[in-house]
Parts: sequence; C-alpha cells; structure tokens
Amino acid sequence: MNASARSKDKGRESTYDADTPKPRLTFGVELEFVVLTLNHEDHDPHEDDPRNPYGIDTVTYDEDGTKIDSERSVRRHIAATLTKAGVQAFVEDDEDEIRRLGFDRTWTFCWQTTDDMTVNSRVGEGYRGYSVELNSPPYYFQQSAIEAVQQVCGLLTSNYRIICNDSCGLHVHVGNSNEGFDTDTLKLLVACLWTFEPQINQIHPAHRTNNKWCRSFRMSSELSTAVFDTNDMDSVPIEERGLEIILGSNTLQNVIELARPIDRACRIRYNVSRGLETGVGKRTIEYRQGAATLDLQTISNWIWVCVGFVFYADNSDPAVVESFLRKHINDKPANFNIVDVLKGIGLPAQAQFYSSRLTHHAPEIV
Repeated sequence: MNASARSKDKGRESTYDADTPKPRLTFGVELEFVVLTLNHEDHDPHEDDPRNPYGIDTVTYDEDGTKIDSERSVRRHIAATLTKAGVQAFVEDDEDEIRRLGFDRTWTFCWQTTDDMTVNSRVGEGYRGYSVELNSPPYYFQQSAIEAVQQVCGLLTSNYRIICNDSCGLHVHVGNSNEGFDTDTLKLLVACLWTFEPQINQIHPAHRTNNKWCRSFRMSSELSTAVFDTNDMDSVPIEERGLEIILGSNTLQNVIELARPIDRACRIRYNVSRGLETGVGKRTIEYRQGAATLDLQTISNWIWVCVGFVFYADNSDPAVVESFLRKHINDKPANFNIVDVLKGIGLPAQAQFYSSRLTHHAPEIV
C-alpha cells in the first residue's frame, strides 16, 4: 500500500509507505460496539458459537467492598482479556483497578475501555447488551501499528459476541506527532474534505452520512453559511465559493472556525479543532464518519485513507493540490468517484480495495 505525493521543497515524487512515514504522522482509533452477555441460567441462543457469553457482566466487589456494577465488569473483562494477551489495557477512570494493575494513568501506550452513551445497547434474542468504547493509544503510522490494531480486533472477535449497530462508529484520529498542524496543511486538508465529501460518502453507509454525531461538512458547518455571504452568488456555484473561502484563509483559527458545526450540540464528520487551536489535549484531526466494524481489512484501509488525506495535504506542492481541487470541485461521484479520488491523492491500493465495496450490509454478530 503506497501513496505518492510531491515534496513541497523538492518538487519530486516521494513514496509514502507505512514503514517510512514522512512526516511522522500518528494515528489512533476509537472502536464502538455492543458486547452480548447472558446470565448463567439463560439459554444460549447460539450454542454452536464457541465464544462464552456467560460471566462477563457478573457484579463483583473490590477488596474495600466497593461494588463493581455489570457495566464496569464488562469493561474490566475486556481490559483483562487484552492485557492477558500482551496488550496493556485498563478501564478509564477505574482508579482502583489502575492501581491494582500497577498502571499509571499517564501511560500513553495503553488501550482504554470506557462507556459511550450515544451507543444503543438494546439487543434481542435473550442477550443483554453493553455499550463499549475502546480507545487505542497514539501510534506512529507504520505497519506494526496497523497490525497492533488488527490484533486487538482479532482478540475482541475471538473472545466476545459483538454487534456493531447503526449507533456505533469508528473514529480515527490523525496527528503530527506532538506538533499539531500548520495553517497551510490544515487549509489544504479541509479543502480536500470539502471538495470530495460526496465521494467519501460512497464508502460509508447512509446512517453515517448525516446523523447528529457526523453532520455534513457542506450542509452543517459554519462554512456552509459563509458561502451565502459572498458577492458572486449568481455566477459561482456554492461548492466553488466554499473552496475559495477555504483556500483564502490565512490563519489556523479561521480554518478551524469554518469547519465548526453551526449547531454546537452536533459534530461535523471531520473535527479539526481537537486541541489544534489551544495546543492542549489531543492535537489531532478526527474523522468521525467511519461505520463501526471489527473487520481487519476494513479498519486498516480506512486508517490508510484518513492518514493519506493528511499526508497529501501536508507533503504536496500547494499549487498542485489547489489545481487538483479546482478541477474536480463540481464533479459528482457518477463521473469522478472515490476510487478516482484515492488514485489522485496517491492511494492506489485503497482505491482497489474500495472499488468493489461501495455497497453496505445490515449489522450482524461478528
């Protein structure tokens, strides 16, 4: 899986692969899913499934008598399963368990399990469902890091009965080590996402294209209203106006403001304000649109796409990028689709992967 882009300073082709990333891009994932459990007296509706659904949510008590409810028991169970397999993990805000395991909350190489109130955990067939969000540590983008994520997904699907329903998502964070991104890089990335939002929609199911937590950039951002404040209302299409507003931005704060949601209670599919303006917390760009999955190839290829867009914006000649975007800003997916986009930004392997995966299926136990 290679991506090629023109170096800003060299003006020549440079090959980007997961073993020699340039620049040192980082990424992390948030996996959302529902774990299925049964009481010991319950009949197993899937007796042929070797994964044991019993005893996962058993209410227990810590040594000091503190009650550990069923929700926290599930999250502890998952953390213990990962840790036993050599993947350090703990439950977020579970101070007693963190101390017992000898972890430090500042450890950035641990996976963390937590709850997500936006996930619908209601399930049928006699199961009890528990919503889980599993957050990875930040990884430098390289093949071993992708394999680490795949290992965790494999551990989850081999040990638990899991559903990824329509309320679940897959969030990918992309950063530039601890440095954040400069104005030019963020401006070109936001311009790419504005230009190719219809094409990116092609690889996501309908429920991830316009729900409260991943609103459309073109329809629900501050930029979507700014396009009506220009002087060329009658002569220039809205899409072109939006692109030129982005490319004309000259401060990081201005770019961030354009990408904010109009309704602050909602989220845009691409969250570009995560610590970039304050320098505090996760200094990342968050892609919120991915449909929840634990499929190894689907997750790894979506990570590649998220990182690939950032790399293209950060490591290409700005004039070349701007020309490419202006050429295709009015293209519809029918005549320039996501496969064409991925080839254009230097992701031929991902273009091939998604070429046969532009249809979607209902969730099932994975």
